[in-house]
Amino acid sequence: MKKLREISNEEKINFYWNTGERPENYTHVEGDGTERPFTREEWEDIIIEHKLHPDLYDKDLSYIGKRREQYPDETEQIGVIWKILEHLRDNGTDLGPEGEMLDDILHIKNTIKKPLGL
Repeated sequence: MKKLREISNEEKINFYWNTGERPENYTHVEGDGTERPFTREEWEDIIIEHKLHPDLYDKDLSYIGKRREQYPDETEQIGVIWKILEHLRDNGTDLGPEGEMLDDILHIKNTIKKPLGL
């Protein structure tokens, strides 16, 4: 893949603004369930951190949606990852210091059981 030209955050923000993206198109859900439009600052953060480089904007990215439709639910994916990590650790693989989180997850799963049939 060819290297993309460097752009400023301002250029990226302006690009998306000119395509019709606006803060009011995004909804922020508060912890209590209330909703509000994004502030300009929140919107800019989303554009900078999560939107594609403008030079990629006109590329056919339909594969992303097609993949998402086929992928299992994210909760299922994460559950499988934890099971794989447990299997690896139980078979001698050192998961490093971050692997300690596996013990926390397994403790929670063992303490709060999933109801049968789910």
